[in-house]
Amino acid sequence: MTRSELLTIVRSARDLISDPAKWNSRTYAEDAQGHWVPVGSDRAVSFDLRGALVRAAGISSRAGLGAIFQVFADTSPKLFTQMNGLLPLRREQALELLDGAIDSLSRASITVGEAVMGGASTAHASSADFATQGRDSTAHTETTSSGHGRKS
Repeated sequence: MTRSELLTIVRSARDLISDPAKWNSRTYAEDAQGHWVPVGSDRAVSFDLRGALVRAAGISSRAGLGAIFQVFADTSPKLFTQMNGLLPLRREQALELLDGAIDSLSRASITVGEAVMGGASTAHASSADFATQGRDSTAHTETTSSGHGRKS
């Protein structure tokens, strides 16, 4: 996914929750009565940050969310930590995260798989990438010619 595609998703999510009536801090998406509904439902009228991102991304959400979350972690580590914790974000905090990501994505070149941000290169891989390459996330032990194991 290109930087431009990620930027479009983040801007669309920001546009969505910039209206206070379309914000909730409880679930990905709620209907007009405040009940949970799927993000893609026609009845969905309010969203939390993740829900707004998924709604904005549509079918591309799986590919782009990891890269967007990495941008959040890089640009606003404290708010990103809160987003992943027990204390829900307030709308103003979600907008701050999105604004930081918009600023960063507007300045940097980034693609999912290999991110280049501010000159530093960072590789991103999902668990599916490891599975398809025959790897797992645990340490790999290799036997040397002397018969001793070596962690790699």
